[in-house]
Amino acid sequence: MKNEILLLAAILSIAVGVSGCATTMTMMSPVTSEVVVAEKRLGAFEKYDYAYQVKDNSILLTRTPMCNEMARSVRVDRKRTIGYGPAMIEMAFFGMGLLDIASASAVSEASRKVFPLAEYDTGNLLTCGEPEPAAGEVLVIESKKLNADRLVVTDEHGRIDLESVIGRTRNSIPLTIRLASDESLAFTCLYRAPSDQLRGPDLAYLVRSRD
Repeated sequence: MKNEILLLAAILSIAVGVSGCATTMTMMSPVTSEVVVAEKRLGAFEKYDYAYQVKDNSILLTRTPMCNEMARSVRVDRKRTIGYGPAMIEMAFFGMGLLDIASASAVSEASRKVFPLAEYDTGNLLTCGEPEPAAGEVLVIESKKLNADRLVVTDEHGRIDLESVIGRTRNSIPLTIRLASDESLAFTCLYRAPSDQLRGPDLAYLVRSRD
């Protein structure tokens, strides 16, 4: 009986000793700081992202507006939540550790202060509109079988008719086509010789002599 009383007294002493320890230790902890991204948004228009489709000796060009991604960071100051070890002991003995952890977390959250920092460009580009016909864009058409490069302007539907540009030919011609304003868009296609009479031109083109 005496041993049981001593054991109970020891348990109570430990329980009392660690009771509220996490809360107290958190209150006494130093303030820590971290920088986090608070929000992201679309910035100014940067460029178009182009896409193309080749079908039946026609090219259909579309473009999608791309904008800069902007982000705003903040500095968050708060007391660091500590004392989880003693709180675990509380839970092992009389289940009050959960209350202590909750209280310590509340102390940390109450000490939280937010300081806005500068907005910056993340360097990423995001879609900021719907794809649209790339009207009025200049395409450069090149081929070793042509006597000169051709500069062609897309119509209101973002389309060019290669038959109107290349003219009548008996053989198919491999073409390299690139966007005059953005040479990162370049592709090759095969112009297939039309079997019927050449239709009248539906767009104007300029001829640029080779260097």
